[in-house]
Amino acid sequence: MSNILHGLDITMCRGKGYDNASAKAGVHSGVQARICQLNPKALFVPCTNHSLNLCGVHSFATVPSCATFFGTLENLYVFFSGSTYRWTILLTNVEVRGKRLSETRWNAHCEAVKPLFKCFKKISNAIEELFGASETIETRGTAQTLLPSMCDFSFLCFLCLWNNVLKEVNHVQKYRVTFN
Repeated sequence: MSNILHGLDITMCRGKGYDNASAKAGVHSGVQARICQLNPKALFVPCTNHSLNLCGVHSFATVPSCATFFGTLENLYVFFSGSTYRWTILLTNVEVRGKRLSETRWNAHCEAVKPLFKCFKKISNAIEELFGASETIETRGTAQTLLPSMCDFSFLCFLCLWNNVLKEVNHVQKYRVTFN
């Protein structure tokens, strides 16, 4: 750890801030614990942006209908990205690419919701193209399962809700990054 400090005197440190990952924030064996051994006066202040990310990522998982919404969203991404053929069909219908959800980056949820919100009909059309008899049974089956899930009333309500919420959260996070 002393190599990382570049000659700084750790005993003069009065605060330390980093993400809440156990490797860093761990009170028993993380960086926080090691610095506290050298200097108990160095208070740990968790990174607010990382804390906001963790709150967002874990908050939706407590509501089953939200978890279902994001699960369907992830299934859409996995379905199209799992085949270059299906990805090409998506790109011929939609000019915006979907993104994969992330367990640690809440703004990735925003980037996953936004294209579906903006191009819902075009993405639906891309899925309908994969209903054809020339498609594999797996492709047809998944497409025929995804489309009704997407067109479900609660899914559409969550799409509108999360698009607006995540847009605002994304603005706050971008501001926090530039502010810090």
